[in-house]
Amino acid sequence: MKNDAAIVMAAMQQIRLKFTDDQTNDIKTIVVAAVRQKGEVLRYMSQEMKDDATIVMAAVLQDGRALEHAWEGMKNDVTIVQAGVQQDGRALEHAGEVMKNDATIVRAAVQQNGRALEHAGEEMKNDVTIVRAAVQQLRRYGNGGRIDNWLASIDVPEAVRHDALTK
Repeated sequence: MKNDAAIVMAAMQQIRLKFTDDQTNDIKTIVVAAVRQKGEVLRYMSQEMKDDATIVMAAVLQDGRALEHAWEGMKNDVTIVQAGVQQDGRALEHAGEVMKNDATIVRAAVQQNGRALEHAGEEMKNDVTIVRAAVQQLRRYGNGGRIDNWLASIDVPEAVRHDALTK
């Protein structure tokens, strides 16, 4: 058998057996172990597991972008989204709309990956401190070429772009 967690998890999902509470806890332990190894495995989980905070947290701690596969309610959970964007700022793309306008969440995302700003809410693109944090991260890691053009392309207002780039 190929040692691929995704295949194993997809097979488990297809079995759909009835389990006792003890067996369900054992399965949850297995699932948590799987997503700790590869967060992307969350995509193969049942809706119930995608809505389990323990499972989703384990997945986003390993791969922030696993947030994409979480149930909608998890995408607005501050603790889970915060963990996801700290692991990979691009996880902001998959966060709920409320989270995309939360300054703490967006700041954490752009500090991890400045390009996450493109997934931030309109209010955050108007916040010079958030935009400045994104610019600093991009410059720090050598991704700073043509930042002004990129900021304009994601609808950051000119005055905010100017302040973020010059201070």
